[in-house]
Amino acid sequence: MAFKIVVLDHSFTDLGIERGILEPLGAEVLEYHCADPAEAAELAADADAVLVTNCSTLTRATIFRLQKCKIIVKHGIGVDIVDVAAAAERGIMVANLPDYCLREVSEHALALLFAAARKLPAADRVVRAAREHDIIGLRPIKPFYESTIGIVGFGRIGWITAGNLAALAGRIVFSDPFVGGDETINGRVCEKTDFAELCRVSDFIVIHAPYTGENYHMFDARAFAAMERAPYIVNVGRGQLIDNAALEAALESGLVSGAALDVVEGAPPFSPDDPMLRNDKIIFTPHCAWYSEASYKRIQADAANEVKRVLEGGEPRNWYNKGLMVGDGTPTLHL
Repeated sequence: MAFKIVVLDHSFTDLGIERGILEPLGAEVLEYHCADPAEAAELAADADAVLVTNCSTLTRATIFRLQKCKIIVKHGIGVDIVDVAAAAERGIMVANLPDYCLREVSEHALALLFAAARKLPAADRVVRAAREHDIIGLRPIKPFYESTIGIVGFGRIGWITAGNLAALAGRIVFSDPFVGGDETINGRVCEKTDFAELCRVSDFIVIHAPYTGENYHMFDARAFAAMERAPYIVNVGRGQLIDNAALEAALESGLVSGAALDVVEGAPPFSPDDPMLRNDKIIFTPHCAWYSEASYKRIQADAANEVKRVLEGGEPRNWYNKGLMVGDGTPTLHL
């Protein structure tokens, strides 16, 4: 085989799509379920390309042991599990897939938003337990048309979410350091504000921001204390953005009315006795916001095609660390 492609970990049924794209180039595609950086360094030492999905195996130490690697591709949007600076030092391109599931993530955010706002899990429990209508037990319910919805992260996914909410929300505000001012979407003005003000005025908060390291635990005790309207919080961004202990305390005190989380810091796995699992004010989904049958196939094809472009002598379409390799600046992830 002319090329060796190593998939260090994945969550797909098989790698038939990748093989169909890469084997005609003379590439051998090897698949593993590796979660250990030292093992990853051994498996990928002589690989021409490395793909990774969930596990933080591509540390600086691992990357500096890659002898032939031309490109690392992250199956997904966020690249926080890859040391992109180390890859740049080694002359290895890093690519991500920033547009394979934009509508899926936005739709999932809306589903969680509706479930939290209309208290659907609680309503389901009432019917199953009491076998009767108990509307009083669900109070209060905030209608969207009288509410301010805050969106944290106003890139492509945040834009789609705002467009979907344009006909529903009383007011839409957003915070994003990469957007210069107010934006008009579907005839609605979405107001740019700072993060502290968004926390203060929002009835519902949707998190679409990526994790950058600098925004670790941006939702901490201080942020929750500033929330004057006891909002519901939906997180389809990254778990590291929320301090779990601070969220639990805010739910207990009433500073936050409820949360709907597709991502949670440190999970999976959950400890069986984790108090978050016993909290009826939290709705969980298993990091599935990205998923549909279409996106499931597209993520594999897009990743393989990034590798193909490089093996054929070109550049990846979504070259994440290009600024570190060929110019000044720091790579940024704006969704």
